[in-house]
Amino acid sequence: MTKQSILEVLKKKRLYFDGGTGTVLQKRGLKPGVPPEGMSLEHPEMIETLHSEYLSSGADIIKTNTFGVNSLKYENYDEYIKAALDIANRARGESDSFVALDIGPTGRMLAPYGDFDFEDAVKSFATTVKVGVKAGCDLIIIETMNDP
Repeated sequence: MTKQSILEVLKKKRLYFDGGTGTVLQKRGLKPGVPPEGMSLEHPEMIETLHSEYLSSGADIIKTNTFGVNSLKYENYDEYIKAALDIANRARGESDSFVALDIGPTGRMLAPYGDFDFEDAVKSFATTVKVGVKAGCDLIIIETMNDP
């Protein structure tokens, strides 16, 4: 059986995203100031459990634990992205759910308000997207952007 595309499914029903990741991980012991993205490499079972709980609660789309991951913040950004996608894909198993590559802000302000050139921002996001697509995401969500 071939999995339906998200566009085909959206024609038939509403789809629901999972909930928070960092806040839930903090409730489960992640110390304040520690980036939640590290849990994908250090404690992948915790992330997989969280994804499974959201799916069991009715989520149709789970977001990868990659909100803060990009080439500007992490030298081994591709390792984080691949690990997060592996975990999410394991959690969904053979279900009809979808995995969204979660992309957050770069952490830099674009010129003229900051010193980050627009083209460099495009390159950073493109790098993240290319790794995520190659690693098996179904869709991409860009969230919590406050940079102009």
